[in-house]
Amino acid sequence: MKLLIRLVFISLIYICALFAGDKVFVDENGILRWTDSEESASFFGINYAAPFAHAYRSLKKLGVSHKQAIDMDVSQFARLELNAYRIHVWDREVSDSLGNLLENEHLDLLDYLIFKLKEKNINIILTPIAWWGPGWPEPDEVSPGFTNNYSKQDLITSLKARQIQKNYLKQFLNHLNTYTGLTYKEDPDVIAFEVINEPRHPEETKITTEYINEMVDVIRNENISKPVYYNISENWSKEQAAAVYNADIQGISFQWYPTGLVKYSELTGNYLAHVNNYPVPEISENNFRNKSRMVYEFDAADIAQPVMYPAMARSFRGAGMQWATMFCYDPSYMAAYNTEYSTHYLNLLYTPKKAISLMIAANVFKEIEPYQKIENYPDNLNFSFFKISYEQNLSEMNSPEKFYYSNTTQNTPVDPGKLQHIAGTGSSPLVKSNGTGTYFIDKIAENCWRLELYPDVVERMNPFGKNSLDNKVRILQNRPSKMQFHIPGMDDLYVYEYDTGKEVSVTDNTFLLQSGIYILSGEKLKTFAKLDFNYHNRSLSEFPSFAEENFNDEVLNHSAGQIIEGGIWNAEFTILSQERINRASLYLRQPGWRGFSQVELINDGKYNYSAEIKDGLQNGFIEYCVLVEKEKSVITYPAQIKKNPNDWDFYALDNVWKLKILPQNRALSLFDPDKDFSNVIYPNVWQSIEFRAHTVWNQDNKALLSIDLNKLKKPCDDFTFQIELDNKLINSNLSEFNFAEFEISNPSQNLDELICRFISTDYQVKEIKIVPAETGKKIRIPLNTFENKPFVLLPRPYPHFLPYWFQRNNNAMESPDNLSFIQFSIPTKNWTGEQIQLKLGEISLIKQAE
Repeated sequence: MKLLIRLVFISLIYICALFAGDKVFVDENGILRWTDSEESASFFGINYAAPFAHAYRSLKKLGVSHKQAIDMDVSQFARLELNAYRIHVWDREVSDSLGNLLENEHLDLLDYLIFKLKEKNINIILTPIAWWGPGWPEPDEVSPGFTNNYSKQDLITSLKARQIQKNYLKQFLNHLNTYTGLTYKEDPDVIAFEVINEPRHPEETKITTEYINEMVDVIRNENISKPVYYNISENWSKEQAAAVYNADIQGISFQWYPTGLVKYSELTGNYLAHVNNYPVPEISENNFRNKSRMVYEFDAADIAQPVMYPAMARSFRGAGMQWATMFCYDPSYMAAYNTEYSTHYLNLLYTPKKAISLMIAANVFKEIEPYQKIENYPDNLNFSFFKISYEQNLSEMNSPEKFYYSNTTQNTPVDPGKLQHIAGTGSSPLVKSNGTGTYFIDKIAENCWRLELYPDVVERMNPFGKNSLDNKVRILQNRPSKMQFHIPGMDDLYVYEYDTGKEVSVTDNTFLLQSGIYILSGEKLKTFAKLDFNYHNRSLSEFPSFAEENFNDEVLNHSAGQIIEGGIWNAEFTILSQERINRASLYLRQPGWRGFSQVELINDGKYNYSAEIKDGLQNGFIEYCVLVEKEKSVITYPAQIKKNPNDWDFYALDNVWKLKILPQNRALSLFDPDKDFSNVIYPNVWQSIEFRAHTVWNQDNKALLSIDLNKLKKPCDDFTFQIELDNKLINSNLSEFNFAEFEISNPSQNLDELICRFISTDYQVKEIKIVPAETGKKIRIPLNTFENKPFVLLPRPYPHFLPYWFQRNNNAMESPDNLSFIQFSIPTKNWTGEQIQLKLGEISLIKQAE
């Protein structure tokens, strides 16, 4: 009987969706299914805000057509195999104070965007109410919308605000998109609605449920049977969660920012532990379990590594998510500046490695079934067709038909004869390239492939900082790339420019190619007329138009700042020059020398220059600079003067770089409070503990990191802070060091215990408990034994219900090579609230005991 009732229930849902023309429906078990096939559905894509707020204003300031920007970016979405788009509509820009919809340019651009998304078969979920002002990162401008007059919580508690929202929702749902000829409620590609973005609920849960049901009633009264989602993860509590899932909705929405938000600098360590899994709290009630699950926003903020998205997609599927949309894709015409949300950075042209990793993540989302069991780190780094490696800065898909890689890989395709699509950056056994952009190679006929080659991108500076439209953090360059192809089954290879039909000459099996579209053929071609390409609704000729960007000549120094005497120093630079570089040389000297010694730099890529220095590295300092020689000039950096460092009148001796060379058996600095303050990550415990972190100086004029816990606002087990270590440190292989040493004190003399953890790149832990003295005392910790112990995940993620602790699997544990983090935990479970003071000095590695 129960089975019969269940079958009848599913049939009724299916029939309603079918007659309404809905593409999807939610069954009684909370699975989102395609209406036509009843198969489980999956959607993976992006948020994108060109019609609104800062993106809208910035495109206007840059003199770019918004529609032209949308055309370019939607084409990229399809190229990356994305099939989902979500946006919270800036209601303040498209409504008046009474909730009437304003037919303005913002709404017109949203309509146009939806029209272009439909051309690429990209599905859409709209969230009509954002509440946010449209200013960020700029100050809010005057906007007409009704939410200006209400707090987030007022939208839920105020009866007047509810009436205004009902008016707005009704008009929004019935708005006619003149590009598609459909209203939002009629459009089958708008597959669902999410009521409001990140609501703020009152304590009285009954009011929350009433609000949700009222808004859902507005939707249902418009004869809409599409699924309705509502946010359940913002400010999570079990009580508020129940208020949401007991409402008349079909789905619940989550977010994931596993590494926090807005650090203003890059996180460079191994943060795969933060995306190990996505454990939704266990709730047995049927009203929770029968809801479809979506992730409305996600990103690994402040991380440039192309490894996080596939891991997140894997963990989402383990949690039963069927929709996930990254926040927020940068419009191409302003991505050079990354001003919209500087903590996020994603664009196919400007972040090619991350873009390929998102493409791989989209395939993970298709391949892994909802609620599939996910293993624990490191056993979850290789699964199905996918591989993730922090050490190689690589995520990879290797299936019979697809071979995608976010960085250079040595792996070979699993079934070369069946291969249909290749995409990547760097090189692989199939493609050798010295370019820095992406390439896509798609099979379009037997022994005939289409190459889509993107321009180079060069990073100028930290892309996650305080950015400006007056300063580009990355630039595009359209310089020819040296490429070799080893396409399966093609012994002979002919390369043609698609636009001109011209055959590209080959030298030593190497082609010199600029960005654009090419045809790779195993035989000579006279015409392209019979060739066809319609992958993800992209045409044979579809390719973004872009302009090579102007820039000032400069030398960017990536070299380590300290080494141990007798070691090897790798000097590494990016050199940007508008003219051809004839030669670049490294000039070095010890202070007091009359002249510099010269070492020629090797150009190991288009823009990268390096030298390996073994000799003359003695205890002390080395001063160095770089001379760039062009056809008619020489320039020395960093001073940027037109003189050779050995000229008699070289007047920039005080404007050089310095390398610190430490004596054998001495300390290698891991953390200096004076220079590395920005590498400290604090917990977001402001609701529990009032604290201050700052730099002070001791009597020996040495910098100390001072942590003051000033007030206990509510119970909290510990206060843990973390130091992210510089992953460019030279000779920091742990096997070469015996001890770590640091000075620490507790001037308030009320700490019975302080827990210190040294955490390796593969998450092995050396943990020790110490009792800091009132005055500075050096602590020396032996690094001979690391164990599998838990550590705190910092930065703290959103939502807050995600794990606080992480512990890896025991298997495959070898002696760790490198350190990623150092943590200090102050127990606060029994803290009564009096001020706790902790002062931490420099942390160093020691080669042997003294």
